[in-house]
Amino acid sequence: MSWLLPLPVAIPLLAAAVNVAGDHVMPRRVGDALAILAAAAACAFSCLIAVASMNNEVVHWFGGWRPRSGVALGIAFTADPLGAGMAALVSLLVLLALIYSLTYLRDAGRPYDVLMLAFCGAMCGFSLTGDLFNMFVWFELMGVAAYALAGFKIKELGPLQGGINMAVTNSIGAYFILLGIALLYGRTGALNLAQIGRTLSGQKAGGLVVVAFTLLVAGFLIKAAIVPFHAWLADAHAVAPAPVCVLFSGVMVHLGLLGVAQGGQLVREVTGRPTCRGMVVAEDPSTPRERLLVQGPGLLVLPGHGEIDSEVGGRSQRRWVVVAENLSPALQRVLLEGPRLAVIAEYS
Repeated sequence: MSWLLPLPVAIPLLAAAVNVAGDHVMPRRVGDALAILAAAAACAFSCLIAVASMNNEVVHWFGGWRPRSGVALGIAFTADPLGAGMAALVSLLVLLALIYSLTYLRDAGRPYDVLMLAFCGAMCGFSLTGDLFNMFVWFELMGVAAYALAGFKIKELGPLQGGINMAVTNSIGAYFILLGIALLYGRTGALNLAQIGRTLSGQKAGGLVVVAFTLLVAGFLIKAAIVPFHAWLADAHAVAPAPVCVLFSGVMVHLGLLGVAQGGQLVREVTGRPTCRGMVVAEDPSTPRERLLVQGPGLLVLPGHGEIDSEVGGRSQRRWVVVAENLSPALQRVLLEGPRLAVIAEYS
């Protein structure tokens, strides 16, 4: 099922490229039909992904570059119900906008279809990406298409002013996001959202991390047109074609909130300090309790559980329930600390 994830992004972008390449060959009606079919296919695949993500998170690693030893070097698309649902909504509204534009913007020309498809692909990519820097890439592609669509009626002064105002304000937001990404990368050495969360989890949020998250949230709030960053929205709505206004209000500003939600998930990783439990077995009954209190913060014997002595296969064993804030690294340290210690279960 993971092979479906790139399709809501790839199909509109490929259709936009075909429309541009066939500008002097394909009739206008063929270009319009191609754009509508591409948006419909993106919508169908996004719905399938949304249904699949209801049971388990769907992840696609491009080029097969999967994480090695907990380090993610490749680029991933990750579908959870929120992101996949947003991609489905994006492609559905673009489909309806393209159908409505057949009569409303009959003389718009082929560039309109190309911009709408690029806008659709960028918004779907933003919704599905699991990489912080690629969120910025899709943010920028989405912005470039939106600026052009807002000022699409270039023969009038108002659309040009509205498009420029939107471009300047959102470019400032993009600059904030890029600065925040650079600071987080310098702190964690990672761009994958899950790896950043794991790196920062259980640690005290320093000033650098706070500044980075502040810049990220401010940049995404500018895209979401949240007060006091809302000045550009009225100008863009006043001059953009009606189908484009549907996309601006219906999904684009909400994608800024989706970016804030992704940042909020990382904040919970940093501040939440989840507690997990694991059962540790000591084969030597004389092993002192202190052997389990190994180096590395967040590992302790759960009070009140005491020691459990048992005979397994003729061997005497002593067990303790251990709590670890970072379960896997801590239990690995347990294994390394005692030559006759073994993990027999891990659970939350």
